Amino acid sequence: MRAAHAFPFLAAPWFWISVGLHGAVLYCGSVLLVESAKYGVQQGISSLEVNLVAAPAASREASTIPEQDTMPDVPAVKPVVTPDDLTQPVAEAMKPKPKSMASLQPSALPPSPVTPKVTGTGASTSAGRDKITASSGGGARTIATPNYLNNPPPVYPEMARRQNMVGTVILHVEVSATGAAKSVEIEKSSGYSLLDVSAKQTVQRWRFYPGRIGGQPIDSTATVPIRFHLDGDRK
Repeated sequence: MRAAHAFPFLAAPWFWISVGLHGAVLYCGSVLLVESAKYGVQQGISSLEVNLVAAPAASREASTIPEQDTMPDVPAVKPVVTPDDLTQPVAEAMKPKPKSMASLQPSALPPSPVTPKVTGTGASTSAGRDKITASSGGGARTIATPNYLNNPPPVYPEMARRQNMVGTVILHVEVSATGAAKSVEIEKSSGYSLLDVSAKQTVQRWRFYPGRIGGQPIDSTATVPIRFHLDGDRK
């Protein structure tokens, strides 16, 4: 009762309603301002797939193009009739000259060089032999993209390609407040150390957009799945 007399507003219902509303606003604000770490390759990519596609073995088959050069038919020419020969029958028209045809020997066209098919958004050390694709996790794109979106894709090891090694590597990354990868651990192996090492070494050099609370960058974590698969592989 003394507190109520000393602070009469404590007994007022509006005071406690105001306190409750302020607390709710502060709680919601702290939740909404928390951002998780982000990463990507080129334009806002949130996951990466490295696909090996053999260069197309298409070369134009040798084709023959016969060419002919023909001369026009010579029209029939009637003989000139003189007065002395009026009684003579009109001579037959001269027969047209036979056609002369100059045929060219067919020549085989040289096979055109195979053009490597390279598509994707990242650079590759084996251009023409693999294809880099990626899937976006959504979100609006901006014209000015931050540096963390320009990370290089992993390299598909040559030996792994020759031995048809495929699989998905899942990496657990601890991201510092500055956006660097503090540590990269293999959360799930692809089953091949060549693929695991290639993915891990590449992601260790990536730059990330760090997690934030209230707009301030903090240490955070990110999960990065990277898939290596050959053309025709359905795994």
